[in-house]
Amino acid sequence: MLQSMYSGISGMKASNQELDVISNNIANSQTTAFKGSSVTFEDMYNETIKESSSPTGNFGGTNISQVGTGTKIEAVNKDMGSGSTLTTNRGLDTAISGTGFFILGSGPSTTSVPVDNTTTHEATVTPGVSLNYSRDGSFSLDSNNDLVNSGGYKVMGYAVKNATGTSIQADGKTVNFVDGNKAVTAVDTALVPLIIPSTVMEGGAPEKVSSYAIDKNGVITVTLADKNVAAIGQIALASFNNDAGLDAAGSNMFSESTNSGIATLKTGINTASTNDNSGAYGDILSGTLEQSNVDLATEFTHMIEASRSFQANGKIISTGDEILQTIIGLKQ
Repeated sequence: MLQSMYSGISGMKASNQELDVISNNIANSQTTAFKGSSVTFEDMYNETIKESSSPTGNFGGTNISQVGTGTKIEAVNKDMGSGSTLTTNRGLDTAISGTGFFILGSGPSTTSVPVDNTTTHEATVTPGVSLNYSRDGSFSLDSNNDLVNSGGYKVMGYAVKNATGTSIQADGKTVNFVDGNKAVTAVDTALVPLIIPSTVMEGGAPEKVSSYAIDKNGVITVTLADKNVAAIGQIALASFNNDAGLDAAGSNMFSESTNSGIATLKTGINTASTNDNSGAYGDILSGTLEQSNVDLATEFTHMIEASRSFQANGKIISTGDEILQTIIGLKQ
């Protein structure tokens, strides 16, 4: 008799957990680049009340008779599909049209993270440096001219070079002039924190930066006071074999997990890598942000279903209680 009540309890618990997921989706329906989640259920252990039997000469076979003991959450699955894009016309707002995650780092500003750009395109994380990944491209500049996200994590990318030199220097702050009107090549053997400096060293003298832009390849260029255009660096992107397996780290960021796989980095622009994978990644859209992929109509429908399920399972418990009260009253 009590088993029905335990089944009802398991159903109420599972429905309540589903409501937790739904409420989080609804709460983040306006969160930049948020990825919604959904719940799947599985049944619990089945109690066998009659074993199956095989056919005999005189009788046919009978099926096994089992009574279930309730339900539980099987999995909470992330929907990693892209949200729609919102035009902001803000130069440092960026969205990814297609595959990829921005790479965000914390640690010393001069830290360089080695990258194997010949075979696996994987970053070798330097001790003291933490890398996270995000689709939220609402970036800004801090007082040190570092390109950062809203939480202060540094946007990682590649220095660029051409015949005029290499842009970001080893100190992480000095930027030499690289002619942005000519083809540039990314130095994709290492990830470096990107900066948009107030001045660029041109001909041995600092030249003031008047404006900046980000193209579809993630290449950052600045226009100098003398009207020359300098290339500063390229925003790096990463992908995973199983992005649904990423660990949600809060602040619109993800981190690697044991089931996401190791981050594979997009090869830099115009690099001579024999394993160029840049075509598998999306373009970077400047002046836009990716919106949440939560569909409110769907979430409200799921909320009604979960609420009704919770109520129905509660009715099972109250009905079981009425039956127990009837049994107790039989001796009176």
